[in-house]
Amino acid sequence: MKARKLIMFTLTLSLLLGASSCSRLENANASGKEIIEEETNEPIETSIVVESPTSPPTPSAPSIIEESMEAYEKFLNDELKVSTELYLPTSMGDALFEAGRSYTLSDILKAIADEFYDASVNGKVDYIDYSFIDCGNDGVTELVIRFNGLNFYGDSTFGYVIKYMDGNLYFCYDFATWARSYFIMNQYGYYQTGGSGGASNHIVAYGLLGENGLTQHIVSIITEQDINQLTYTENLSMIPKVAEAKGISPFMQVDTIRFGDDNNLYYTFYVFDSNMQLLEDDTIYINSVYKDIFDEALIPFITPDEVNARIAERERQIGVTQEIKDGPDMEWITLDGSKFSEYVVK
Repeated sequence: MKARKLIMFTLTLSLLLGASSCSRLENANASGKEIIEEETNEPIETSIVVESPTSPPTPSAPSIIEESMEAYEKFLNDELKVSTELYLPTSMGDALFEAGRSYTLSDILKAIADEFYDASVNGKVDYIDYSFIDCGNDGVTELVIRFNGLNFYGDSTFGYVIKYMDGNLYFCYDFATWARSYFIMNQYGYYQTGGSGGASNHIVAYGLLGENGLTQHIVSIITEQDINQLTYTENLSMIPKVAEAKGISPFMQVDTIRFGDDNNLYYTFYVFDSNMQLLEDDTIYINSVYKDIFDEALIPFITPDEVNARIAERERQIGVTQEIKDGPDMEWITLDGSKFSEYVVK
């Protein structure tokens, strides 16, 4: 508008002065008026009115956070579907869903009820709760939904992480817990999952759900605290035999480790005394009967310090900071199940 006023003023001035090349425009005086002087030095006063813009500012587009929260709300109200195109949940190894399809919350509940009818209460889940997280601490929100009380093995649950991208909802992770397993994740997507594989066997894995919604594995460790049980593990079956020949008690823990997406297996060991106290002596990895057991069994090993160093390197590669590891716990909200009473007890 100001530019147009200036053009009109210039045209008017040219007409008044005959477009004389001798005219000039001086600075505005204190009254806000421009002084026009001709060669005759006779001043001509004209007032300039500067108008403020009248057009309202263009409203900003909804942010990705606003869009995602609206989409999650619609999904929880059974008004929007989630797709398996990015990730196909397996849920305890059972394919409840088909690749490339999309499902409402009611569809998911029906699939769970159909698969675990005999193990659930009256063919229903006990209750549903959900939480919002920020995978990778990038400021974009993801939805975690959990189905509780399936009772197929103790107090069991299924859970799914759902991400909003490109105007759609996608599965990006699933988890299950039961009497002998657990799943812990903080609000930045850093998680630990594990369970018991037997009286002396334990499995644990760490990972990060990154800002792109994809799982970044850090490490998985299978711990066996009774080496006599290794007779059932083909590649480690020689360890208890060699240990027995050397008169070594079974108080030795063997860990089988997989780092990140590396399919190779690595091994380390720990030694305990008769009171099950850890023997903290690094020389056992350099010169000891325990090292000899691994050497004679033809099992290469790395030290616990090397294990920790590789875990730290993997975390650095995928962007796991101490802030992400120390992220706050998830806050669970119980969903009103009245809309889904066919599948939910409460």
